[in-house]
Amino acid sequence: MRTIQAALATIALALSLLACGTGSAQQPASDPQPGSMLSGTILMGDSSGGDITLRVSDNGTAISHLAIYFLIGENQAFREANAGRFQECESAFSSNILSQPFLTNVPIANGRFEASEPWGIISGHFDTPTTASGTIHLLLREALKECGSWAWSARE
Repeated sequence: MRTIQAALATIALALSLLACGTGSAQQPASDPQPGSMLSGTILMGDSSGGDITLRVSDNGTAISHLAIYFLIGENQAFREANAGRFQECESAFSSNILSQPFLTNVPIANGRFEASEPWGIISGHFDTPTTASGTIHLLLREALKECGSWAWSARE
């Protein structure tokens, strides 16, 4: 049963990413500047939903450090996006704040990267060597439901 659930979750994540435009048909990406440190905001509606910081490895082939501080239940845009399933989505996270202190060694290929975590998926690309943007997808893996997709952008 767990194998079937895992397979269904993988299929749902892939479909979610394709629907949100993370496929190869996007605009061209740039190679990142090795060693650069970028910081920016996660956008939720008309306001910031949190902060993102990432550091490119010294050889430019990976994100050596990625930190996320993300407001969940406290943000009105999150509540509106999950109006019909707010309790379910909010209870999937241990607090109103998703603080992911470190993702390390996330590979960068052709200026793009993606990391899958228990709380969802973060994907992005480098618009220029020192700017990046992308999307965070919050997911309830067990229920195969998305709890919102949020744009982010960062610069050196």
